[in-house]
Amino acid sequence: MHLVSPVIKFISLFVYLIICFLPYNNYLFIFLLSYVFLLLLFSNINFKRYFRLLWKFRFIFIILFFYMYSIDFDIYSGLIIYFKIIFFLLHLSFIKFTCTKSDYVRGVTWILDRFNVFGIKRKKIYDFIDNIYTFIMYFIDNFNDTIKYKELNGKSYIYSDIFIKFLFIVNNIKIIFNRTKNNMKRRSVDRKYRLFNVNVVSKYKYVNKLHLVDYLILIINVGMVIFYIMKVH
Repeated sequence: MHLVSPVIKFISLFVYLIICFLPYNNYLFIFLLSYVFLLLLFSNINFKRYFRLLWKFRFIFIILFFYMYSIDFDIYSGLIIYFKIIFFLLHLSFIKFTCTKSDYVRGVTWILDRFNVFGIKRKKIYDFIDNIYTFIMYFIDNFNDTIKYKELNGKSYIYSDIFIKFLFIVNNIKIIFNRTKNNMKRRSVDRKYRLFNVNVVSKYKYVNKLHLVDYLILIINVGMVIFYIMKVH
């Protein structure tokens, strides 16, 4: 699954989101969850990593549960919503764990270039996406560094849930943002004087040609859409 084109992975995630917002169908829903489970199964990633990611969202799940309980939400419909959210996070983490930075940037660049009606050069689109991705990565690194610094003062946030971490970001956003901005400036200087290696060495290299698994995943996603149009709609 690491060698599957990131474009195909993004298309698969997009189809998943579309189906989630369409009127519910039992057969399509079961097939969709089974499809995502197979992606995880063949991703060669330890399932503990997926469970750890879900555990980080436990606070949000609890809030959602009490909200649905307060409005007397139907239990069956509530479980469907839970499963849709959980498997969306799993699908997203599948992409995260099986793609490199270069895969993300090239994949998104390819998709945006297909809808490029303004004639923007592909190199500029690539640099734009690359800068956004790098900024986010720097921001996360500085966020973790700030947490470690706060721990020296006796405040532990590293094992907190997402809501507590969000409040931490709000309270320290200026410090984290300024450090991230300085990282981007240094990166710009390093690239100018050839001190920054833009070629990320990866075991799994991005490929332009589609392989058998790429076509299989594409056929499955197109098949789900066709099934909905013919049998559900």
